[in-house]
Amino acid sequence: MSAHTTPYDEAAWYGMKVPAALSVERPDLDVVYAGRPAFDPTRLLAEDYVGGPLAVRGRAMPLLEGLLQAPPYRLLLHALLAGLEIGSIDVDWPKTPGIPVLAELLPILPRLRPGCDAVPGRTHGTAELRRRFPNPPPVTVLHQNPALDLTFTDWPADCLQAISYTAGLDTAWRLARTEYLVLLAPGMQPQGPGWLRALMTLAGEDGTGLAGITPDALVQHETLVLPFYAVATRYSLMAEMGGIDPRYGCDMAVADLCLRLRQLGLRIAGTPHAAVTGPRRPSPSSADLARLRLTWPAILRADATAALS
Repeated sequence: MSAHTTPYDEAAWYGMKVPAALSVERPDLDVVYAGRPAFDPTRLLAEDYVGGPLAVRGRAMPLLEGLLQAPPYRLLLHALLAGLEIGSIDVDWPKTPGIPVLAELLPILPRLRPGCDAVPGRTHGTAELRRRFPNPPPVTVLHQNPALDLTFTDWPADCLQAISYTAGLDTAWRLARTEYLVLLAPGMQPQGPGWLRALMTLAGEDGTGLAGITPDALVQHETLVLPFYAVATRYSLMAEMGGIDPRYGCDMAVADLCLRLRQLGLRIAGTPHAAVTGPRRPSPSSADLARLRLTWPAILRADATAALS
């Protein structure tokens, strides 16, 4: 990036015109785009869901020298790398579509996500981030499937332990003898060699509390709660929180776990790049849904649990 030679008004906005009140209402923002969804850096590294156009505050321009006329995705990646605050605002700007991400992502990925590779995602224009594990950590897989087969998994066999549990989730996690553990929903069978690597790519990141499978998503992303197919977390976190609430059935127990982890300031991350097959998940009971909403009224929207029912 070239040295800064142009004087900028630090309080002004460059690129698109923004509402006059924005600088007062959101003094934290350095780069903004129009509309929703809210900014999600994990999703941005897998998909150009923002598109363009963008506006940049003057104080951030020296860090983005020469990028204002570049593709918006390239500018956003460099803004992310520079630690700038990025957010969405409610304005009516002409929307420009996103672009395929790999060509833009590959040169900068080693600085944004050291130790990760980017490979084509499930759909055109998306990417899957895969973490390299030179020394894969031991993982315990807890399951209720007599026919479970993990021989095809690309995780080293000497770092993988499968334990069948018969009691509830509230006691199953205590059977693990490793820091990382994966809980499979009853009857689930993982598919494809990379399912565990996809989960561990997210679960192994600093600041992540729980990683799970979101089969209807297109890319890796942060979420509020996860459906229960397979989830990966750390034994030490489970112990710190006292484990899983035994009052819930499986699915709502995992939803409650997600919300408690978020209360600790940890991310809940979902990936579509891990797949399982098995019996259809039963709908949560009305009592479980009511208890969850009663326990978390301040942060749980009604549609968050509707997605699990």
